[in-house]
Amino acid sequence: MADITTIKFGLFPANKKVKSETHFRIGEAAEHLCMTIYQMRNLDKKGHVKAERCPYTKERWYEKSKIEELKKRGVITITKRKAHVFPEIPDNVNYSDLINIEKTAEILNISIPTVRNWALQGKFTIYVSPFKYQLLFILKEINDYSLTL
Repeated sequence: MADITTIKFGLFPANKKVKSETHFRIGEAAEHLCMTIYQMRNLDKKGHVKAERCPYTKERWYEKSKIEELKKRGVITITKRKAHVFPEIPDNVNYSDLINIEKTAEILNISIPTVRNWALQGKFTIYVSPFKYQLLFILKEINDYSLTL
């Protein structure tokens, strides 16, 4: 026998084992975007992705199409103030041309938080490694920028 939630609101199955074809539960959405449920809640609070609520259980449900759209835009990182979307490494960029944030800080002779802040301000191109979710920078760009300091 079907549950009242499933009958009245077809996209909110009350049985935890039942999957919706059009929506993710919060845990599924978080896993799909490689983040925690707490980060998903923060994205919801800040309006980056809006959850629909089941009227009975108050569970958060996210449209699969919107989660897929977020995933296509890039990797999302969350700071205290806002969420940032960083692009993944394009095919035309060689991995050997990229350096991590520690090496970037060493070349520029500044701290890692300063590198992160400058990157968020748009002073140089930033990518995210799809494997470890590390911030990566283009070596040539960093070397050129170090000459201007």
